[in-house]
Amino acid sequence: MMKSLENISKFWKIVVQTSQSDIFLVRQKNKQTLTKVDIVTKEYPDHQYETIKTEEDSCFIVTVKPANDALKFGLNGQYRLCITTSGFILEDIQKKIPKCCWSFNIVRKFGKRGIEKEFEITVGRRNILGEGTVVLLCSSKDEPYQMSCIAENIMKRMKSKVKH
Repeated sequence: MMKSLENISKFWKIVVQTSQSDIFLVRQKNKQTLTKVDIVTKEYPDHQYETIKTEEDSCFIVTVKPANDALKFGLNGQYRLCITTSGFILEDIQKKIPKCCWSFNIVRKFGKRGIEKEFEITVGRRNILGEGTVVLLCSSKDEPYQMSCIAENIMKRMKSKVKH
């Protein structure tokens, strides 16, 4: 109990030390992001999860193919897969919270699988739940290719930033 009170006290000190200009910048950035999302979702109100995108990430509705590794990771059913600069994020559609996050540095391989609508992500042993492969079923045969291209482009941009 005492430790949690110390954490609250530390958090409060951080909040108090935050300047008004910093808070203004955060609020302004949030407002810009929400405006972008509103514009996209107004065009397709029935497909909200398929169309919410920012400039940094792309999202797809996928279904996890039942297998041992998927069950080990606690994955079952439909999710929203977001490909971001930090990696792959599987988000619960109803709760809108991340269910599984795999940064690019723990992903061994990813890409289109032999069957048309399947996308595969293999993570190494540095993953918190251990190594394994998750197969995602996409809604169209083009989506696995699109996902691979997006992830590869993000990784190339990250490598080029490191070199410069």
